[in-house]
Amino acid sequence: MSNLNRDILYLIFEQLQDDTKTLYSCLRVNKTWCEVIVPILWKNPWKSLKKKNEILLLNVIISHLSNVSRNKIGEHEILSNFYQKPSFNYISYCKHLNLDEIQRIINENINKKSILLEILNLFINENTRFTHLYMCKNFVHQIHLNHGAELCFSEIEFLSCSTGINDSVLTKLIESCNSIKELKLIIELENNNHGIIKLIEAQRKLFNIDIIRHTYANESFCKILENSLIKHASTIQNCKITSQPLTNFLSSFVNLKELDLGSTTLTDTSWNCLENLSLPFLQILKSSSIPIGDLTRLIKNTNGELIEIKIDYTRHDEIGNKNLIQTIYQKCPNIRILT
Repeated sequence: MSNLNRDILYLIFEQLQDDTKTLYSCLRVNKTWCEVIVPILWKNPWKSLKKKNEILLLNVIISHLSNVSRNKIGEHEILSNFYQKPSFNYISYCKHLNLDEIQRIINENINKKSILLEILNLFINENTRFTHLYMCKNFVHQIHLNHGAELCFSEIEFLSCSTGINDSVLTKLIESCNSIKELKLIIELENNNHGIIKLIEAQRKLFNIDIIRHTYANESFCKILENSLIKHASTIQNCKITSQPLTNFLSSFVNLKELDLGSTTLTDTSWNCLENLSLPFLQILKSSSIPIGDLTRLIKNTNGELIEIKIDYTRHDEIGNKNLIQTIYQKCPNIRILT
């Protein structure tokens, strides 16, 4: 392997991106391997981050600060051993910007607003480009004012946020982002920002949606949001929802390949939306706390493409079990995984 060029090495090590232990051991082989592996490890430094390593990660990030930024922050014990610039510009390799984690780590370990602001400036500027962005309702810092923010967010393909997102930040995302492929939304009980509808409508090719809705969330807002997704009916292939829809928007997803249905409580409430739902290209069906009769009817309306079915936490009886198994036997000739 020592004779392989960098491109081949990168392709090999990229297959190990979830095996950080192996990648860390490969770092020590030689300089070339190290230079290839470091960008892979720093693509998403927040993934699987352990509590004991948070201070170390924070120190490495702080080591990128300029002397001017250090003077703004002032003295702090966490800065004492990190005056030397790092060998790599680690932040330039980041493709996942997890604002939730950055804010949490600083609040729990330093709790100094000036440090948070300087670190945000390191990540959000005209020289960085992210593909994944994570931010919650409580993130209120004015990142839209950072110089180059529109370029920084222009290549976002995955967005995880709350519908209570700050209006100024949302406006900047609407202006910058039109290539989101995966969208994860947490619908708040109240104070939902209707601007999120504009963000959804601005996307060119939305493939995956993950909607987390509280049972008592505002129904009017939820209906508007569900209807806005119909615009992307021809492109959406994966859908995950945690509550029964208030509209029939699922019936518009004619090209859906994976459906994940969930409920926060085990109830006997019927999911009427599944009764006449026809998804001819559905390949993967996952469910949690969904009535067994509704699942059986949904499977009956598939077209033999199902290869995986996973059913968790459902009330059942002998007759319901028999009908479900019989339906799977009749309608799922290509089934490979059944749990």
